[in-house]
Amino acid sequence: MAPTTRKDEMDTRFIGLVAVVLTLLLFVSACTFTPKSPSEVVKAFYAAGNGGKYSECEQLLSVPARNVFKEGSVAASGGLKAAVDRKTRNGTVERVDILSEETRGEGSEVAYKVYFKGGESHEDDEELIKEKDGWKITVPSKNNLISENEASAIHSLVTLNMAEITFAATYNAGFVETLSRLGAPSLGSPDVNHADLLDRALSASVASSTASNTFTKDGYVFTYAPGTEPFGRIARYTVTARPVKYGKTGRRSFYTNETAVVRATSENRPAGRDDNPL
Repeated sequence: MAPTTRKDEMDTRFIGLVAVVLTLLLFVSACTFTPKSPSEVVKAFYAAGNGGKYSECEQLLSVPARNVFKEGSVAASGGLKAAVDRKTRNGTVERVDILSEETRGEGSEVAYKVYFKGGESHEDDEELIKEKDGWKITVPSKNNLISENEASAIHSLVTLNMAEITFAATYNAGFVETLSRLGAPSLGSPDVNHADLLDRALSASVASSTASNTFTKDGYVFTYAPGTEPFGRIARYTVTARPVKYGKTGRRSFYTNETAVVRATSENRPAGRDDNPL
């Protein structure tokens, strides 16, 4: 075997240095990836939102869109963070498939399908405009925000109904007197006092409320009212959901009870047991 010469050592060091430089360049390139097409922007938005990187989501919005989430009733109902959590269903997105992309000049519309953990999926679309630093998701219309808030309110009522039914069946104790008993425990395993039957966002909304059976989430105020205890157990309950600002954060009020039927009214009043079911 021939002895190693100084030239061989220099060549080896040079090759090693090149490898290190290439690795660093690839790393920097990956870290500074900037989505270029409208479809890439939509995917990047979900990727950032899924990881709770709200500032990155904000950078993918147009300037008017950023301002919308900082104004009035939208900010009061959680702003951009609440909207991102709603779209990603609290970080449970598994993948986003692009269905179509139609670009005309400085505007584009991207249709896509989002797949969530647990097998659920949802089709949606985004409009984008081209600003000086690239494609950005445009300001959502008030109608879209209202529709999302209403859908979130309905989903929360359905979740509360399922939690009540599960609680009563699991602990053989009737329905709860306070919603906090359906939320997650701060430590340890679920029990009759903290059954952990609500999703993360709903549980957080309930826990952050200053009133035991009233909380605000995604532009709606929810009020829970347990019934009487004729046999030592609560056998009835009602839950109402009203827009924080009627016509701005929602156009419908909702009602449900132990029957698990959700009812609604478009009048500016609380919904009740005599309103039409959804």
